[in-house]
Amino acid sequence: MVSTSKIKSVDFYRKIPRDLTEASLSGAGLSIIAALSMIFLFGMELNNYLAVSTSTSVIVDRSADGDFLRLDFNISFPSLSCEFASVDVSDVLGTVPGNLMVSARSGSHSFDSSQMNMSHVVNHLSFGRRIMPQKFSEFKRLSPYLGLSHDRLDGRSFINQRDLGPNVTIEHYLQIVKTEVVKSNGQALVEAYEYTAHSSVAHSYYLPVAKFHFELSPMQVLITENSKSFSHFITNVCAIIGGVFTVAGILDSILHHSMTLMKKIELGKNF
Repeated sequence: MVSTSKIKSVDFYRKIPRDLTEASLSGAGLSIIAALSMIFLFGMELNNYLAVSTSTSVIVDRSADGDFLRLDFNISFPSLSCEFASVDVSDVLGTVPGNLMVSARSGSHSFDSSQMNMSHVVNHLSFGRRIMPQKFSEFKRLSPYLGLSHDRLDGRSFINQRDLGPNVTIEHYLQIVKTEVVKSNGQALVEAYEYTAHSSVAHSYYLPVAKFHFELSPMQVLITENSKSFSHFITNVCAIIGGVFTVAGILDSILHHSMTLMKKIELGKNF
């Protein structure tokens, strides 16, 4: 049976009696600085570990053939009566370039085009499926990585100025890009459609309209959320604690020997 004395012989951390140690003011100051440095560096390392790390790539759109693109819009026309407004939808080709056009049309009535004012306010215009409630937290966390072109026209007004004259058509050209955020294992977290918009006005020979041209990019932005290793975090924390402790010990030793040397010089000792 192994004796306790043999087990004690492998102790890496042999204890020194407290009576044989000496505390100093310089050592106390270095200890405080070292402790504060450890706390500060630990906080930085923890913040880096908790931060979202992503990599961005541009790939060919991975949407399946035949997928339909959802379009949500809420547009106000303050100068037009919407009493008999209706929406006619025809989409048989899926996610292809298209138009959203608002105009006056009737098989039994005629319209005075000079009196048609197509000024409008885009309260909301978005593409793609709505974010589900259970995805709100993920969307809020990842929204800084989704760009600044999400719902770019929301809240904007497009007013037909009087100096432009009658028969003014207001057109918007939208370039839509799909952005997808996935985990490193391929699990989809958030899918959003972002767009850039350019607006212009033009005189029409027929009835003026408000027209939204949209075109989908054949490419998509893929943002991959990279997982961070917990073992790497623990290793860095241990390196911070051990490194600061070692450097502080070296500085304390240098400072202590320097002060001892100065005291000996003051006393005129030869050595």
